[in-house]
Amino acid sequence: MVKSQRPKTRRKTAYVDPAISEIDKLAVLDARNMLITNMLGMGLRLAFTVLVPIFVGIQLDKWLDSSPSATLAAFMVAIYMSSVMIYRNYVSMVNESTRQESKKQALLAKKAKKSSQGRKARNSATGSLEALDKKEETT
Repeated sequence: MVKSQRPKTRRKTAYVDPAISEIDKLAVLDARNMLITNMLGMGLRLAFTVLVPIFVGIQLDKWLDSSPSATLAAFMVAIYMSSVMIYRNYVSMVNESTRQESKKQALLAKKAKKSSQGRKARNSATGSLEALDKKEETT
């Protein structure tokens, strides 16, 4: 019994320029480092933003002999300051990401321009060779 064999077909794979894949790898590493740095920095700032006003509120409550009023007011200030800090950090991360993306696009455009110039030079050289061949054939 003979099994019917299907003809093997090759998958068409797109050519991936090694330089582009290197740029992507570097972009991922850069993004990871930026995320870790921003998260650690934001954690420290957030801790100070919350803890310092609460500590000041507790000390004011002790000094003024009022129970939670200054602490609650300081807590509200801490919440507001934390919200502002998180928003500013988010905006700066988005701006940095946009700037990195535009750098990547500029590098790719520059590479594409060099590639097209190289193709034009090869095509013009090939065209001049073809013209010489035609001239030789006619003579």
